[in-house]
Amino acid sequence: MSDETPKPIGGVLGELFPLQDLVEPLPREPVHARVLESHAGGVRALVFASFEAKDALALHRAARPRVEAALLAELSCPPHRAPEFGLGALRFHLFHTLPDAQAALAAFGFEPLTSVEGLGEEIAHLRGEAQRTGLVFDGDPEVSFVARVAPAGLDDVEAALRFAVGKEVFGEKPGAFARRLGHVLAEKRGLPAFAPTYDGLVRLERALFPESYWTLRLLPHTTFQALCDAVAVVAVEAGRAKVEWAESRPDEDTDLAPPPLVRVRSRDGWIHLPLGLHLLRWCVMPRRKDEDVPPLSAWLRDQLSAV
Repeated sequence: MSDETPKPIGGVLGELFPLQDLVEPLPREPVHARVLESHAGGVRALVFASFEAKDALALHRAARPRVEAALLAELSCPPHRAPEFGLGALRFHLFHTLPDAQAALAAFGFEPLTSVEGLGEEIAHLRGEAQRTGLVFDGDPEVSFVARVAPAGLDDVEAALRFAVGKEVFGEKPGAFARRLGHVLAEKRGLPAFAPTYDGLVRLERALFPESYWTLRLLPHTTFQALCDAVAVVAVEAGRAKVEWAESRPDEDTDLAPPPLVRVRSRDGWIHLPLGLHLLRWCVMPRRKDEDVPPLSAWLRDQLSAV
């Protein structure tokens, strides 16, 4: 962007560091501020914990920014630095008894985990984290939950797209990710070339997201960022909006990349459009089978109504 620096989206991303052997005390919060990456059982998972929460509402309110920030950090990783294996699940361990805990976490796709067999190492690591908050737990969590990721079936698309973009990052060449995604989908799926129209965005959304309910519809890293890029292109071409892209380069201190973000010129000046966060909430987070969710194009039309 030329003359303004986009404001960061929240402050939670800075807390998502790999767990290390630190000696500093950690704050007590309804959902622990640090997130563990686990490969137990051969499935890559992000692991959350709660050591104390006064009630289910407090747990729900604390879980939302933690889960969203963790998923955004995952999806925003530059393609050339993305993990070899995609995310297969989220797990949430409660080390205290809390009525209605399942209801508090259901919106994020969590359901009870019937057994913690094979998760001994990650649970032991979390007990160590609890000690840094001043709490001590000797046994397994009182209850554990898992949120599963629906298979996207896009491994070949992601591999080709990642090769095509190389070391570029989102926003470095506006529209480049979207264009390459269109080419890859045409080659791998026989789809028509991507048209930067609202109808084209509808077709793209249908091609990428599986029809799945109560699960996370997580896209591979580069594919997700290319979808964000496509939304911005449609805003320019179909919405006749003036759009400027922010580059998603990793921070030198945290090594985390900011989520896809653009700014749009409105009648009242520039407004920031956090595409990564909006698409996470609109497309990725779990849906109920009886839920009627409008297409992404409808969301974009609404966002551009003030332009």
